Amino acid sequence: MIRLHWFAVHGFFLLTQFCFMIAGIAAFVSMPLDFHHPMPPEIPWGSSALSCFSHFANTLILSAVYSSQRPNPLMTEESRLNNRRVTLLISALFAAGFAAADWSFAASFRKYGTTGPEKAASGVAAMASFVAVAVVVVDIWKICADASEARAAELFDQEQLADVEPFTDS
Repeated sequence: MIRLHWFAVHGFFLLTQFCFMIAGIAAFVSMPLDFHHPMPPEIPWGSSALSCFSHFANTLILSAVYSSQRPNPLMTEESRLNNRRVTLLISALFAAGFAAADWSFAASFRKYGTTGPEKAASGVAAMASFVAVAVVVVDIWKICADASEARAAELFDQEQLADVEPFTDS
């Protein structure tokens, strides 16, 4: 079972990405209209687009993991666990990419930011990056837990089969 803390970490990731999207829009709106402003406009717009994409991807991952929680009569327990492990691996890879991109945007906001919202966006991006790293850690931990759970179930099944006496026709 996926525990509540997994959903809490992913929910916090969605919240920080939403805050980062708002901060990117605020940074763009607060930019002075002169052409000598050091920050290129692609930085705040790119950060907002990245946050929107991370919302979309994480929502799909949350729904896939939630659906793998319920027993499916068409899937064996082993295939359900394998499906969930693949989903968690995809989630970890996405979160690692978002962590790197968020950190890159944080560095860009720190380097070019002159207004208050631009500097605030730097802090929000750094926080979003750390939360994305936490998501990677939790996903990998859950993949390992699922693997050990599947191995324990396999060993239990082997023990049960060993206890059954073979049928002989006498």
